[in-house]
Amino acid sequence: MDDAIEKIYLSQDFDAAAVLDYRNHNTDVVVQFVSGRRFIATFFTYQNIETIVQQNETSGDFLAGKYFWANNMLLLDDCSLPSVTAVVRELLEEGEFHQVFKSLNE
Repeated sequence: MDDAIEKIYLSQDFDAAAVLDYRNHNTDVVVQFVSGRRFIATFFTYQNIETIVQQNETSGDFLAGKYFWANNMLLLDDCSLPSVTAVVRELLEEGEFHQVFKSLNE
């Protein structure tokens, strides 16, 4: 992809009152390029998946925690902006960005 990143938005950033545990969290990630193209994916931490499974076992969701899925899901160690940015840049460099992110311009 020849387009430069203009901004990376995290849905967690829109809740200013939230105190976040970046190692047990999930966030939608929108990458906007200088051209105006925008793409979205959802990032989950490994710990957050464990938390979600435990919650689903109690609530009965996802067959009581037997499975879990999310659109355009990516797992990482923490959902801080520096970590997310590093992952996005790596995906771009390795040519895997479009395998994870979905276009919002279509």
